[in-house]
Amino acid sequence: MGIVRSQSVKNLIITYVGFLIGAVNTILFYPHFLGKTYYGVVMTVLAVGSLLSAFVNLGMPDTLIKFFSAYKNEDDKKRLLGLALITPIFSGGLLGLFGLIFYRWIQDYFAESPEMDPFIGLIFFITITEAYFKIFFNWGRIKLKSVFGNFMREVFHRVLIMILLILVYFNKVSTVGFIYLLAAIYVLRSLIMMGYAFYLLPPIISFKPPKDFSRILKYSVLILIAGLASNVLLDLDKSMIPHFMSIGNVSVYAIAVFIVTVIEVPIKAMRQITHPITAHLMNDKKWLELDELYKKSSISLYTVSGFLFAIIVANAGQFYEFLSEEYHISLGILILLALIKLSRNVLGIGGSILKNSDYYRLLLIAAVVTVGLAFILNYSLIPIWGLYGAAIASLTAYFCYDFLKLWFVYKKFKMNPFTLKTLVLTLFLGIFTWIFTSFNFLENAFWGIAVKSTVMTLIYLPIIYFGNFSEDVSGMIDKQLKRFFPKRF
Repeated sequence: MGIVRSQSVKNLIITYVGFLIGAVNTILFYPHFLGKTYYGVVMTVLAVGSLLSAFVNLGMPDTLIKFFSAYKNEDDKKRLLGLALITPIFSGGLLGLFGLIFYRWIQDYFAESPEMDPFIGLIFFITITEAYFKIFFNWGRIKLKSVFGNFMREVFHRVLIMILLILVYFNKVSTVGFIYLLAAIYVLRSLIMMGYAFYLLPPIISFKPPKDFSRILKYSVLILIAGLASNVLLDLDKSMIPHFMSIGNVSVYAIAVFIVTVIEVPIKAMRQITHPITAHLMNDKKWLELDELYKKSSISLYTVSGFLFAIIVANAGQFYEFLSEEYHISLGILILLALIKLSRNVLGIGGSILKNSDYYRLLLIAAVVTVGLAFILNYSLIPIWGLYGAAIASLTAYFCYDFLKLWFVYKKFKMNPFTLKTLVLTLFLGIFTWIFTSFNFLENAFWGIAVKSTVMTLIYLPIIYFGNFSEDVSGMIDKQLKRFFPKRF
């Protein structure tokens, strides 16, 4: 777990830095500098572009991870990289043709949000650049180099967006100009990531397919469809809200989603390095080591993300005092969205195990069921309950998807991520969160959050440390104690 812990910690720090910058943008700059309507436009363009990027890359990011380490021949490895490069060109061209033919239909879809009309074309550019970014990001991960890519994914574009928002505030850039420059930032990010990927593994364009091309093609198509579940679940609700409600509601919902995203940071940081390691372990048939990684990753992630869940839910009421009333949202909606992020941490590397196994086809079943359920629930519940309906639909669909992945891994590999510590930690977190959500220490929002969070930390850390819920988390605490109190530890 040495390389996992090392790069996970670095990725965790980078991701949290990105989150803090994103928090300033999302909570302070976007609402006040851009306004509710155009903030909604930005979120919609990015959400739809991210959703469509899965179609364009045709599952190639995951295909690189699975097959690169399995190939022993260097020529086959290079041909696989070449295949990853040319795939989005063809699929992107088909998407562009589709957009031109059905442009009127796309306009009609956003009829309730006419502000979207001038920016529909930008969705295509975001789609292509996001598709290539994900490929180049995994290009680095197959060399077990995830830190720079994580920096580009989490920090780089947010810093540039912050600068642009400040320029909007000082009237140096118009609101419309900001949205177009935003798309340019995403293009620049992909180009830099491409340069780094080529530095690690110089490409050789070859139209000769690698060995087992039919197997690669089958895997890519199935992973494409299965991967749509994650992309659809991530952005479908934000993509459907402007169809039923005014586009300003997207910004309200997006702020809530961003707040709970902090809970997902641990698994995002760990997954960058555990995914290729999972592929190596499975290719080498090291099942005992894989099972150990599965359980350790789950309880470690649950220990950290559970604390973040408690902090967010307990402080939500006072946190929203920093935002104008038009951006406020029900605590119930926030808890539903937070549970989605928490559940993803509990499953650890379960998704990676399926993706890198011979049973990856089972992800197709999970994807079809989940996507269908998500669409039906969003279509049915948003008109009735608005943003509450979107949150309920997303939580239900995510739970269905996570349960199916959990069940498939157990049936095929006789592995599960749970131990008795998982149950004990769940009971403790439930009580812990409920107690601190019930009251505030101070009326002042800033000091109230600071004092409550400090008290929660001082209670949580000793219980986790002495209870030894996670060896990795306890080890990290131990390391810090020895650093600051060398004579006592």
